[in-house]
This record gives sequence, C-alpha cells and structure tokens, in this order.
Amino acid sequence: MLETRAMFEFLFKRQGDKPDGPPGMAVDTGGPSARELQAAALKELNGNEDGAVEFVLGSEFSDLRLEAAQHIHSRDKLERAHAAIRNTDRRVAKLLQGRLDALRHRQAEVERARGCIEQARQLAADTQLHPNQVADLDRLWSVIDAPDQTAEFESVRATLAQRLEAQVSLQRALLDGLAQLRALLADGAAPEELRAKASALEAAAQAPEHASLPRHLLTDLRADIDKARAQADTAARAAQAAAADAERHSAAAQPVQEASGADTAQAGAVHDMPSASPASAAATDAAAPGVLAGGAPVEAGQVAAPPPAAPRERTKAKPSLPPPDQHFMDQVAAFEAALKEGALHTAAELDKALKDTKNVRLGPALTDRLAHARAELKRLNDWARWGGNISREELIRAAEQLKGQPMAMAELAQKVGSLRERWKKLDGVSGAAPKSLWERFDAACTAAYAPAAAHFKQLSEERHGNAAKGQALVEEALREAQRFEGDGEHDWKHIASAVQRLTQAWMHLGPVDRKEKKRLDTEFHRALGILEAPLSQRRA
Repeated sequence: MLETRAMFEFLFKRQGDKPDGPPGMAVDTGGPSARELQAAALKELNGNEDGAVEFVLGSEFSDLRLEAAQHIHSRDKLERAHAAIRNTDRRVAKLLQGRLDALRHRQAEVERARGCIEQARQLAADTQLHPNQVADLDRLWSVIDAPDQTAEFESVRATLAQRLEAQVSLQRALLDGLAQLRALLADGAAPEELRAKASALEAAAQAPEHASLPRHLLTDLRADIDKARAQADTAARAAQAAAADAERHSAAAQPVQEASGADTAQAGAVHDMPSASPASAAATDAAAPGVLAGGAPVEAGQVAAPPPAAPRERTKAKPSLPPPDQHFMDQVAAFEAALKEGALHTAAELDKALKDTKNVRLGPALTDRLAHARAELKRLNDWARWGGNISREELIRAAEQLKGQPMAMAELAQKVGSLRERWKKLDGVSGAAPKSLWERFDAACTAAYAPAAAHFKQLSEERHGNAAKGQALVEEALREAQRFEGDGEHDWKHIASAVQRLTQAWMHLGPVDRKEKKRLDTEFHRALGILEAPLSQRRA
C-alpha cells in the first residue's frame, strides 16, 4: 500500500517541487497526511455549524470545503462564511449564496403572506365587503409561496366566503320577497297580509350584510313597502267607512219606524176625540207637518215655510274625446302578441308608444285590457331580470374557473372575450346588471385574463424594442450610404463588411408591428441599395 502511494506521489510530483523536510532528511510517508486528517475532522462535524464555518475558513482543500459548507444553514453563519470565501472558492461561494438567496426569498414570502393575511382580516372586519376585493386578495395570494401560513389564510378566507354567500342569499331572498309583494299588490290582497309581508321584507333588509345591497334594490324595496302600506291603509279606511255608513243607515231607519208608529197612535186618538171646529182642525194639521218635518212647532194660524232647496253644483261640461282609431288598436294587438311571444324589448317599445298617444277615449274595456297587458309586461320583466341574474352567476363561475388553467394565451383571451360578449347580450335581454354582480364578473375576468395580458404586454414591448433596434439599423445604413456618397475613394472591404453585418442584423431583428415593419423595410433597403449596387459592380 505504501509502495503504491509513493508511486502515485512520484508520478504526480511536479518539477521544481521541494521536499517537505529539510535537505538531507528523508520524508516520512508513514503517518496520515493533512488531507486525511481534515477528512476525519469533517466526519466529526455532525451538523455543527460553527465547526463547519471554521473548517471552511481554515481548509486548503476545495472539495472538503464544499462538503463542510453543506452543514451551514443559519443566515448569520452563511453570511460570515460567504464574505470570507467569495473571492477564494467559487463553488463554495455559489452554494452559500444560493442558500442565502433562498433564505431571503423565504423571509420575503413570509412577510408578504403576513401582509396578505392582515389584509384578509381587515376585509373580514369591514362592514362593506365587495367581491372584487376578495378577488384581488385571491390573486395576491396565488403568487405567494408560504406553506406555513396557508392554514391561517384559508381560515380567514373561509370567513370571507361565508360573508359573500350570505350577501348572495340575502339579495336572492329580497328579490323573491319583492316579487311576492308586487304580486300581492296586483291581486289586491288583504291589508293584514300586505302589512305582514312589508314588515317581513323590512326586517330582512336589516340583516348583517345589508350594507352590501345594491342601491337600486333598496330603492325599489322601500318604494314597494311604502306602496303596500299605503294600499293597506286605504283598504282599511274604505272598510271603516263602509261600516260607518251601514251603521248610519241602520240608525236612520229606526226613528222612521218609531215615527210611523206614533202617527198610527195619533190617528187613533184623533178618531176618539170629539169633533172640533174646522179652524182648529186645520191648525192641528199644520202643526203636525211642522213637527214631522223636524222644525219648530208651528202655531195655529201660521203656514209652515217649505225647507230650503239644496244648492245645485255647477259642473263644467267636458269635451268628448274621440275613440281610438284602427292604428291604436293594431298597436294594442301587437303589444299583446309581443307579450305572448316573450319579445320584451318590442313589447316595451309598443307600450311606450301607447302611453305617448294622448286625447283618446279608451273606455272601461280597453282600459282593463291595457292594465292587464302592462301587469303581464312587468311580471315578465321581473322574471327576465331574475333569470338574467342567474345566468350572470353562471358566467361569474365560468370566469373564476378559467383562472390558473393551462392553455394557450390566444385561447384564454378568446374565452374571456366570449364571456364578456355573453354578458353584454344579457344586458340587452334582461336589463342592466346589478353593480355587485358586474364588479364580481369584471374582477373574475380580469384575474383570469391577467396571464394573457402580461404575455401580450411583453410581446408588445418586444415589438416596440425591435422597432427601436430596426430604426437604429436604418440610421446606421443611412450613415454608411452618406459616407459612401461623400468619399472619393472607397474602402470596399469596410463597405462589404458593413453590408454583411447590417443584413444579418436585419434578418435577426425579431417581430415588429406590421405598419412599422413596412416603413422600416422600405427605408432600410433604400439605404442599403446605395451600397449594394456599386459593391456588386466592384466585385464583378
């Protein structure tokens, strides 16, 4: 073994190396070498970072230093070893630098995660939570790599999801309740039923997530609640007035019956009395009508004055309006036909045209017919709005599912554009969307389109950069052409080299916008043609 080792030392010994010992003294090759001693010390580190740092700083063998650097993980010790070794051992410095970068990145990710979690807690504590805020939060968290913070974030995110679900449930419940209230108003329900439904809707509107309700929904809700209560009060007053009238009629009928009984008794008494003179009989007859008329008793010999006549009310004669013509009736028929076919847009236009028609005597039958058709239009509009919101919810879910899916950027852009186009069509069919739904849809589409937007932005920047490079090549070709036209004697070798260099650079220019590419091609080849034509003649 010793002979083999001595042979290798002899073979790899360089010329001019001096022996380890003093002259004339034989080298002792029987003991362990310095490398062996350091290798044995390296095996005893066992994760001791301080010892590993000292070993890296004191060892003269690079492979042993690299193996010892594997035991260093703390940031302060990595920085100390890297500062001392970065100009001495490139491999060890690269390993230490990589671990330092990983630690810094991990710390930065943890700080970003803490900031994202704090933002989520603030949203959970805010009284007004908007879906676009949660979408921005999800987009921010999607690019954060912090596995240790995931559980805490998901806990707060679940609270936000519950609040968003409660907002959707509240809006649906209010929309359904509003439709039921309007149906009760159209059917002329009992006052107690109207008041009960209005109170239930008013209580539901005060739910914990009432701050998220759209303003137009609250406005419609308040107006219909007031209308229901007013209709209930009117119906109650009408019932009370009818009851009072019935009571008055009953009270007025009783004195008449008593008065008829008294007349019968008085006639019997007169019949039993002895005959009187004609004058006294006339006086008695005159007094009796006075008492029955409700006035003061009329003395004998006086003539009772007739009761004053009620003043006649002056009524102005209204001019008679003409009946509707055939065109008006055709519009009514078309209005009803559009409702049957479900063409709400056409029906709304016809209804507006009918309302704009003035100075026409409709009559009770035509008035009822139009009222029924307009009630049906309102009902269909409510259903269309409700169905449109359901379809919009499906579009929102489709946009949210697009986020993060692996696909080509052109395909992603096409799908997002298709979703937005379908949303516009729903606006034309079901009316304008609530602001909350639009914000959710826009945030979902923006988040899904973000990779494509970044990709297309990068391509646009590359095209602009290539256009700038192309412009620089054009200017350089123009300078070479001007120099060629101004010089008397030409350096053909320089011209040939310039033409070849400019041509190759132009071939590797990269994509440019079509309009800019056409202009740059024209200017470049015009400038280069000034050099190529005489160069070709010179070569010939």
